[in-house]
Amino acid sequence: MPDILVAPNLESGNMMAKQLIYLAGASSARIALGSRVPIMLSNRSETVEAHIVSAALAKVFYHWRRERPPGGPGWGGEWLLAAS
Repeated sequence: MPDILVAPNLESGNMMAKQLIYLAGASSARIALGSRVPIMLSNRSETVEAHIVSAALAKVFYHWRRERPPGGPGWGGEWLLAAS
């Protein structure tokens, strides 16, 4: 299984994440990109671990992007799903 999955939009990314979590037993960290800061995407049924990992992923991505010029990688409206 890949470590990072990228979806073309929020709806398909959400569908893919829920299928991996509920059907395959994957754990995940989800953030939406494209705003000034990454947005954590979580729901009430996720574990505490998933919330913590999403927050860590958002923080790491924010600091990574802060060091790069606007318009470069990481500045688009992508959806990022990291599953392990």
